[in-house]
Amino acid sequence: MNIEFFSEAAGRYASAANERFYRMIAAALLKKVPAYIDPKSILEVGAGTGFTTAEIRAKWPNACITALEPAAGMLRIGRAAATDVDWRADRLADFQGSKYDLVVASMSYHWLTPAEREKLISLAGQGVLVLAIPVSTSRRSGRDSRMTPAQTALLETVHSLRVEPGWPRETRRPELLLEGFSAKFRHVAVDELTVDEVYEDASEFIESLSARGALEALFGRSADAAVTELDARLSGLTGISFSWAISLTTASNDNNLTRYL
Repeated sequence: MNIEFFSEAAGRYASAANERFYRMIAAALLKKVPAYIDPKSILEVGAGTGFTTAEIRAKWPNACITALEPAAGMLRIGRAAATDVDWRADRLADFQGSKYDLVVASMSYHWLTPAEREKLISLAGQGVLVLAIPVSTSRRSGRDSRMTPAQTALLETVHSLRVEPGWPRETRRPELLLEGFSAKFRHVAVDELTVDEVYEDASEFIESLSARGALEALFGRSADAAVTELDARLSGLTGISFSWAISLTTASNDNNLTRYL
C-alpha cells in the first residue's frame, strides 16, 4: 500500500460519489454478519475517511470500535467524522491488538502484505471476519461476456503498457479467496456484489479510478501513461458505464455459524 499516495488523495477520496460507493459496499458487507452476533469489540482495518466506520457505528451503536488508518490525510478526515471511535495511525503490521469479536476490512484487504493478511486472520480469533474485496472476474460474465467500452479500454491499457497488477492474484480471484480462507477457517462463505456506475465522461471515470487507488494498484509507476491512454481510448464518449465486482467474504471458526453461512 502506498500510504503517501492515499494521504495526498484523501480530499479527492472523500467525495460524495465515493461516499455513496463505499457505504453501499459496507452496508452489503455488514449484512453478511449473522444476526445473532452482537459484537462488543470491533476492529476495522483500512478505515480510510470513515465511510465504512459510519455504517459499523450505525449497526452496532454500543460497540467499542478501533479503526486503523495509516495514511495521515485519511486519518484526519475520518477522526473528525467519527469522534466516538478509537482511531489508530498504525499499519496492521505494527498494530498491537488482541482478539476482536468482529474484524472488518472493506476494500482494504488487497492492500495488505502477506504477513498482514495472516495477522488479520489471527485477530479474528473465534470471532467473525468480514471482507469486501474487489475482484477481477464476475459471475455475471458467464451470462453476459460483453464488456463495456470502459472495461475494454482498461483491459487494453493494461496489455498495452505490459504491467502486472499490483493487487496480488490470490486476492483478485474469487475461487482463490475461497480456497485460501477455507484453509484457515472452519466456516467460510463467499458472495459477490456488483456495483454499476455511470460516469459523465472519460475524465470523471479516470478521476474515480485515481481517487480510489485503482490506477495506482493496476499501473504503479505507469499510472500517468495509463491516464493518457485511457483518455484517448474513451475520448468523446459520454455516459460511460463500469461495473465493479466485489467479493463479500465471511469467515469464522465459531461452530454456531454453520446454520448461517
